[in-house]
Amino acid sequence: MPRGCPSACWTSRYGLGQSPRKARSALGGSERRITGSSRLRTAARYYQAFYDDGSAQYLLGATSQLRQELGDHWNLQTSLNYFRPDGYAPLQLDYWARQEDMQFQAVRLSPDHSRIDLSGGYDFVGNQWRTLLGQFEYMTSRSSKLEMQTGYDLEAATWRPLNARWTFVHPREMSLALGVQYQIEDSQLRQITMDLDWLVTPRTRLELQTTYSGYTHALDEMDVRVTRDLHCWIGSVAYSRLTGEFQVNLGLSLLPL
Repeated sequence: MPRGCPSACWTSRYGLGQSPRKARSALGGSERRITGSSRLRTAARYYQAFYDDGSAQYLLGATSQLRQELGDHWNLQTSLNYFRPDGYAPLQLDYWARQEDMQFQAVRLSPDHSRIDLSGGYDFVGNQWRTLLGQFEYMTSRSSKLEMQTGYDLEAATWRPLNARWTFVHPREMSLALGVQYQIEDSQLRQITMDLDWLVTPRTRLELQTTYSGYTHALDEMDVRVTRDLHCWIGSVAYSRLTGEFQVNLGLSLLPL
């Protein structure tokens, strides 16, 4: 009998050879409606391999997923995952990690308007809660969007930094992104970022990237580039605050700005 393999998983149909002999079986996910707004999906898989050194390994896995519609906009999804490897595999490609966890996700979606996403879970192998994550998206206009995200570590009882980002896009003319990172635990502003790509005129483009530090109260980074279409030529002037250098470039123009 192969080393590391219980008697229940051994079958003489799979002999030993120079390459591992593998047996696979998968039960395609089946979905069943429980109530008018709830669906349950289940799936399972079995994998087994025998190696020429007399060792063997098997993997047993199963998943279940419950989807529920709560009202007009809310959806709740709860998943249970079980993957249990046993035995020994001399090949790294056949290594498997044990997984036993529960995950949940609640989503509120208003098409073309907003989205709220809350997720978390519990790891039964590590016997610990996973970080609660929250994400929020809001269309402030047809051309702009506000995004916010943060998390809460239930085990350490600490907040993750709050990240907020506002973007504005005007096709072929301007792209602007403003970002803020705030440390909730310390009530401290970490940084503010700005990324601008602006076609000032049909022949002039301005690109700007800056980072302001809430700790030093100064600009940590600033990169500026001005590009000008000179008909058959294209010229640019760039400045980097990090290196303190100016760059002037001139080249043939193959494509318009």
